[in-house]
Amino acid sequence: MPDTASLLRDAGDLDRLAEAYGEAVRALRDDLAVQAIREGTLSRAEIEQLGNFAYPQVLRELARREIDPELSAPRGPREHHYSRRPKVHDLATQVVASIDAGTLPPGTSLTAEDLVTLYGVRSRTADAALRALHIAGRITDPENETPAEVLPTTPTPDSPLTEQVRAALAELDAHLDTQASRVAEMRAHLG
Repeated sequence: MPDTASLLRDAGDLDRLAEAYGEAVRALRDDLAVQAIREGTLSRAEIEQLGNFAYPQVLRELARREIDPELSAPRGPREHHYSRRPKVHDLATQVVASIDAGTLPPGTSLTAEDLVTLYGVRSRTADAALRALHIAGRITDPENETPAEVLPTTPTPDSPLTEQVRAALAELDAHLDTQASRVAEMRAHLG
């Protein structure tokens, strides 16, 4: 049965390990943020939120230092233009947001009548939005009387950095499981 000194030493080891993992995870997060900035697919605000950056200047400095000062300027996600007609574009954008949010999952049937009911638009606007969404590859072709169906979003291929992240997270999970059992043993001894 371990004595208090060995338990305290183990707790100190766990604390140092947690700190080391925290530093490794922050470095990995920074690498992913740099990749996201380079790809230009996420806005700086999205990167700050997803990466849990406590202060916006940290991300700006990271962009300035690691990539290019021009890239540290705010950038938004690339907007897809579905139609020159504002009402059609707005409706298509709303439908895509519903698809991306999972409200309209792949395989969901969509008709112009559905869009009229759901979004309160005219049937001509709904028909045009369905055509635009089909051209954009988000739904199947709404042929004659057959309703369109929401298509699955095609995942982007994983980058080498994504594979590194997965491997690092798997290693971290294994270490955390080991450490969790050690903590449970310590608590049982103390309790």
